[in-house]
Formats: sequence, structure tokens, C-alpha cells
Amino acid sequence: MPELAPRQQVATIDIALRWGDMDALGHLNNAMYFRFWEEGRISWLNHLQARPTAAAGFLLASAGCNFRRAVVYPETVAVSTYIVKIGGSSVALHQEMRSLGEQEILYADSDSRLVWADFTKGQAMPMPESLVAQLTAQGAAPSRTVPGR
Repeated sequence: MPELAPRQQVATIDIALRWGDMDALGHLNNAMYFRFWEEGRISWLNHLQARPTAAAGFLLASAGCNFRRAVVYPETVAVSTYIVKIGGSSVALHQEMRSLGEQEILYADSDSRLVWADFTKGQAMPMPESLVAQLTAQGAAPSRTVPGR
């Protein structure tokens, strides 16, 4: 598989917090972090046009979140997605959530893995060569996507 420099940034999406995203303590609800990670991944995959078919597509195999600092309303965050490693059937990603207005403020970061799967067999399968080439090329060319939601 191709060698990439560590954490090749591939996309950033801006997400404005809504009042309803907050928990009872006035912080961004923990579940919303995972929704924001998902929005970042899906926005990037849509940009690549790597949409699932009835037979195959990416599945989220693992995801984690390191909560670094509380996010409070009102705020707009920038969710950046980075390719860490491209495997034969998977892509390891790192994501960061930062304040859009003050990029040095890191609210959270996430490591996840997407696996290309055969939906009929319910198992991982090698990614198409064309997708690997596209991921490799895109890993060298960051994109900025439109604001989320």
C-alpha cells in the first residue's frame, strides 16, 4: 500500500452548534461529538464520490473520542479529517474538532477506521484499485468543504 506522510489532511467541514446540541450542563452533548465526526467523514466520502452500493462500501469498524476541552454554545467548530494509513481493505483516519475562530483551541480528537466491506457476505474485502488510487491522490490534496448541516 502507498506510504503517506503522517496525518494527510483531506477535508475540513465547519459546523455551527445548535442550542439543542447542548447537554443539561450547557456543554456539547457527548453523543454530538460522534455525529460531528460522522458528518466530517461522510462529507469527505461524498466529495470523493465513494458512496456505498447495494453490494459494497465503507463501514465504520472503530471510533474513539478524546475530549480535550468543553464546547459551549454559541460556537462554530471546524472538523478536520486526516488519512493516517491506507490498507488493503481499510482506511485509518484521525479527526480534530477545533474552534473555527481560534484554531489553536482543540476541543476533541478522534481515531477511527473504515473498512471496505462486501455487504452480501458481511465481511471485509479489498478496496477497488481505483479507490486506493483516489485515496492516495486525495491524501496529498486537502479540500475545504461547505459548512455542515
